[in-house]
Amino acid sequence: MSKNSFYKKMIISVAGAALLSVGVTEGTTAANNVSAATVKSAKKVVAKTKVVGATSAVYKKAGKKVVKTKQTISAGKKVKTYGKKTIAGVAYYSIGKDQYVKAANLDGKTRQLAKSVALYTRSGKVIKHSKLRKGQSVKVYGTAVTIKGKKYYSTGKGYVAVKALAKKVADEVPINKVNTPATDTNKPADTNKPADTNKPAENTNNSSSNNANTNNSSSNNSGSSSNTGAGNTTTPVDTLKDTKAAATKAIDDAAKATKDRISKNISLTDAQKTEANKAVDDVVSQAKVAINNAKTIEEIAKAQKDGVANVNAKDTTKPGDSLEDQKLMAVGVLDDAANEARVQIISSSLSDTDKAKAIDAVNKALSEGKVAVEQGNTVEEVLQIKTKAVKQIKQQVPADTLKETKTAAVNVLEDAANEARLKIVSSILSDADKSKAINAVNKALSEGKVAVEQGNTVEEVLQLKATAVNEIRKQVPSSTEISLEEAKATAIETIEDIAKTAKGKIGKDLPEDVLAAENKVIDDAENNAVEKINSSKSLADITAAIASGKDAINLALPKYLAESEIIGAASRAKTSIGKDNVEGANAIDKVVETIKSKIAAAKSTDEISKEVESGKQAITNVEELAEIKQTAKVAIDDAVTAAKERISKDIALNDAQKTEAKKAVDTVATQTKDAINNAETAEEVAKAQKEGIDSINAKSNSISEDSLKVLKNVANAAIDNAAAAANAAINKLTDENDKAIRKELVADAVKGAKQAIDSASNAALIESLKNTWTNTIQNLVTAPDAFKEQRTLARNLISDIKESVLKAADKLADDKKQAAKDAINNAFTSAITAIDKATKPAEIKSAREGFFSAIDKAIPVADLQAAAIDEIKAKVNTANEAIDNSKASDIDKTDRKNLITKLSSSAEKSIKASSNVALIENAKNTWLKAIDNLVATDNTGKLVVPNELQNKKDSIKSNIESIFSIINGAINKTVDPTGSISMGLNGAQQVANLAIDNASKLSDIENAQSTFCETVNSLMKNFNLKDKVVDQVTADITASVDRSNTKALSKLTSDEDKTYKEQIANKIKDIQTNVNTDLKSAKEVSDIAAINNKATLLISIEQRKANVITRINRYAKANTTGDANKIKQTVAEFKSKVMKAQSHSELKALQASAEADIKAITPSK
Repeated sequence: MSKNSFYKKMIISVAGAALLSVGVTEGTTAANNVSAATVKSAKKVVAKTKVVGATSAVYKKAGKKVVKTKQTISAGKKVKTYGKKTIAGVAYYSIGKDQYVKAANLDGKTRQLAKSVALYTRSGKVIKHSKLRKGQSVKVYGTAVTIKGKKYYSTGKGYVAVKALAKKVADEVPINKVNTPATDTNKPADTNKPADTNKPAENTNNSSSNNANTNNSSSNNSGSSSNTGAGNTTTPVDTLKDTKAAATKAIDDAAKATKDRISKNISLTDAQKTEANKAVDDVVSQAKVAINNAKTIEEIAKAQKDGVANVNAKDTTKPGDSLEDQKLMAVGVLDDAANEARVQIISSSLSDTDKAKAIDAVNKALSEGKVAVEQGNTVEEVLQIKTKAVKQIKQQVPADTLKETKTAAVNVLEDAANEARLKIVSSILSDADKSKAINAVNKALSEGKVAVEQGNTVEEVLQLKATAVNEIRKQVPSSTEISLEEAKATAIETIEDIAKTAKGKIGKDLPEDVLAAENKVIDDAENNAVEKINSSKSLADITAAIASGKDAINLALPKYLAESEIIGAASRAKTSIGKDNVEGANAIDKVVETIKSKIAAAKSTDEISKEVESGKQAITNVEELAEIKQTAKVAIDDAVTAAKERISKDIALNDAQKTEAKKAVDTVATQTKDAINNAETAEEVAKAQKEGIDSINAKSNSISEDSLKVLKNVANAAIDNAAAAANAAINKLTDENDKAIRKELVADAVKGAKQAIDSASNAALIESLKNTWTNTIQNLVTAPDAFKEQRTLARNLISDIKESVLKAADKLADDKKQAAKDAINNAFTSAITAIDKATKPAEIKSAREGFFSAIDKAIPVADLQAAAIDEIKAKVNTANEAIDNSKASDIDKTDRKNLITKLSSSAEKSIKASSNVALIENAKNTWLKAIDNLVATDNTGKLVVPNELQNKKDSIKSNIESIFSIINGAINKTVDPTGSISMGLNGAQQVANLAIDNASKLSDIENAQSTFCETVNSLMKNFNLKDKVVDQVTADITASVDRSNTKALSKLTSDEDKTYKEQIANKIKDIQTNVNTDLKSAKEVSDIAAINNKATLLISIEQRKANVITRINRYAKANTTGDANKIKQTVAEFKSKVMKAQSHSELKALQASAEADIKAITPSK
């Protein structure tokens, strides 16, 4: 293509309305071809399997940056990586086509523990048996996350507190590193060249340079001479100066990162961003002064650390605050909740069936929760969804009724035994008789407990309890007359013993004040029990007082600790929401009072634990709601600030009118904040926030026509200035032809810009158009020569769609029409600009997607759907004409048209179910292609795609052949000496096939099959063939099983596999038994055929299980270097899954997964 041709196409791209019109499908295909060519030329990369250490978002490229997708990968999962790549200064692993995860989440970094700690779940609960020892090395992944106000790192198996890790000075300041530019380590060092100390310090976070310069300092120094002298190989000449340079660069890097985040924060106005950047500059200056004044490396390290912290503090978008981060954390919390629920279910005394049902319910709740989280549109909504999902998961854990019944029964037996002992001890019996009777009571109690524990149902446990109580009471001798006072004395001694035992469980290493407080709660419970005993009027009263006293004493400490835990959780929640959040603090206090009353009324430690968990969750809910409310109020304040700025800029208003308008904005803001304070759910907060912001905007968006005119004049003047600057730069070029073309492009751009600005209807759009076209004009000075054809195709693609949606916009109501057109034109202009600036296919794709997104916002989905459906209808008409013109038979043509009608109906439903322009376009193109396929013809004009009628014919013929084979197999010379039965059977098949071939509609085919089956049924009845047919089918299945079993099951020889072999063989026997029963009850030949086909399928699945297990054994044997224990565990897990599989497709998938997972197991470290 000539240069003049290229510039002409650039003129076309800027003019916008004059773009070439090319079909959407052609444009997409051409773009795909370019991408495909790029992929083919790429160097093949060997895949490596890695384990994800921290739950990771999956990213995709967007130009020179990466953006998060909705996909996440949970910690512990294995992924295949295809090389490491640095994008925008961050290292990523490629895990598929345009899919990346952060390398830090897979590689991790090894740290030492400064103290012994346990691992925690994402929800903040201790993981059992996870204690790590002081000095032990642990690998941590990703960035620190916040759990209940504290920072933790993921280890892949749980979370470890950041404070527990030993601090590394090298992470802050590279003390032992000479600060020189990166060099080629393969070249000899130039020791005679003085160090350039004015060069910037190299990035201390670069892993390769750390390895070369820090970890290998001795080897680097040993092979060359040094200016420091022969004996000095560890301390650089100017370590202090270099360290200051490195620290200064760390401050600059932190400032740049913080400013980048501030720049990308769409919730900030330009003025707020400027103020935030100024604040960053101030703390940077202070930090650099502190670094320069430092006298030691330690002082430099402290100045750097404090400076970086102060810089980061100016960032308004901390990691974890974004919607995607909250979704990622929510998924982790749901996974933890589900794991905890599964553990509770597995460790319960439920039956295996009930456990399986409960775990399925948990998995379903987890899956639904993750889907709901992913669909959340705001941080507040995600937090609310997370809370509901966790609650839903926990509700799937059924009450362990049998366990609870056994516990209650044991308590009743203890009470009965205490009552019996009291009667005996307080009786007039001799000491020897008392001892004998108490021993008998103890024996009856022990036997009763054993019996209760062995009960298999609730009813059985209740019966055993009653029997044991009677047996205990029988051990009390009849002559036990005692005085009430003696009984009281004995009862008080019993209570004192119970209290003493309870105190013995209190930790001895506690602080004195804690020890005293815990002893006091037991003393109080003991005193209350003694008072009840002393006030008793009968032996029954005393017995009751002992029972209630025992419970009160044993529960006193758990209740006290539970209340303390709730109070602590409340305190942390108040700290989290801030001391100024009075409404949130009051709400938390109400929850605490409610939970304290429930704890006081609890009858068991299980009830106490449940109330504590419920209370902490309630506090968390209130805390989250308080934070949501605070965020909403900040959003209201931001809306107020923006509204007042718009009012201040409205030149058509005088000062008094501006003051009145601002006052109206303040009134709406106050009303909105009151509504937010009174909201009880996140949904109500979101509703109040949205309505408030809409009302605030309504008070400031009514900018006058005079103001719009002035703003347009200002924007047009900016366009003229940009054009003048561009032409001045173009005049400096040397190629006269190039200069002329570029000036023409500038002129066209100016014309297009002013047209767009003049048609704009609001201030925001005018400002956006001014900035967009100014950038476009500036880019025309040095427009690159790349991807010319692809750019043209992309322009034509969005031009086509633009014209289509502009027509849809014309059908909107008058008050919405202009706004929609403005949005479409603005989006089109932005897309054209992005395409012009693109340097790779991904950037052009991003421009198209951005254009689609703008259309979704500008035009109602219903209008886009209607346009797509009209296109489908047009395609149907064209297809029907093509069928009429084909050389197909009239029957085939009719069937084709009927099928196209069905496709048209399905296409309309699919399009109506699509929620955005991208989905609508995809659905439309998919169904258009399906319709095209139905009318494709070969060179002779014959339709090449099998039609629905022919497919049905082939299927029915196959069924008839199967029935024929079954019947024919049962016929022999003894049964049919003259051959008349075989002749009749052959005739029936031929008649049926002929009728099927001549059938012109589906009902004719069904009738042909019915006629054949009736004929065969008559043959069976007239010649008494049914039993012989059944016997033959049974024999065929048995022979097939024997042959396959010999081959498939013979390879299962290990002790473990013998168990699987026996299970498979028994399952096949059960299938055969069921087949025999079903065959005997079958009435017609079609029933026999169906039973035979089903049995054959089920048996083949069982036999395939044996083959898959054999394959798994081979995979395990082939991995000779992997961790043997891990291989054994993985093999056992997959074999268990194989035995539960119910289809060939499931077994195929399990075999593939087993092969991949077993091969990926590496040697133990």
